[in-house]
Amino acid sequence: MSPGHRHAGMGRGLKRMVWLSTALLWASGLGWCALHYTVGAGGAEGLPHPAEPWLMKLHGLALFLNLMALGAVVAQHLPPGWRMGQRPAWRGQRRTGLWLGSLFIALVASGYLLYYFGGEDWRPTLDGVHIAAGVLLAVPLLWHTGRRRAARAQA
Repeated sequence: MSPGHRHAGMGRGLKRMVWLSTALLWASGLGWCALHYTVGAGGAEGLPHPAEPWLMKLHGLALFLNLMALGAVVAQHLPPGWRMGQRPAWRGQRRTGLWLGSLFIALVASGYLLYYFGGEDWRPTLDGVHIAAGVLLAVPLLWHTGRRRAARAQA
């Protein structure tokens, strides 16, 4: 981004990657929850629904795409956005950005712990944290995008 730019926007390709990977994460995660806690829970002899492993594989693929996109967001969008947060019209962006970052960190950490260290004692707690953070992520993500549009209109 050149120094003359007035906004901390992201390129169209990066925005698409963030939205596509996040949508895949939501769809695969919520799909897994729906099957695991409703259909799969009442399945034959307590076995998981046959689609559950495939949804987790899609979730993992979407995670890799999302982490790559978020790395670019941290490098491209965050530094100029943080500086612009000093302006009154953009001040709220810092708050929603911090919420987004915190929820993404909670999701990555809880997902990692579930996959690699999720013993049966911790699994229900980690599962609850991961699902709650994933569902809650929609709020600051949509708010951040909406505030950006409003701030841009005021600038």
